[in-house]
Amino acid sequence: MLNHELLISKGFKLNDYSGLKLYELVVDNPKGDFLDLLEFDYDLETMPESVVIQFKEDFSDMIVAVDVDVWDFALEDLEKLLQVL
Repeated sequence: MLNHELLISKGFKLNDYSGLKLYELVVDNPKGDFLDLLEFDYDLETMPESVVIQFKEDFSDMIVAVDVDVWDFALEDLEKLLQVL
């Protein structure tokens, strides 16, 4: 079950941007299994240096940002990611 304490324990921060609260996690040097769960197409030689996961406090508008590319993802995907963090 997703909750604030779980997300914080996994490294997420709840940031406040002028009243808009967003959970954010930056994963530096992500591993292949992490990127596989995101279904992100990558080449081992050009693996991104960091991946940003971000969503609203109510768990809506979930996105993954890799370099300049942004993808939406679902709550089920977040639950899978939390297992490998």
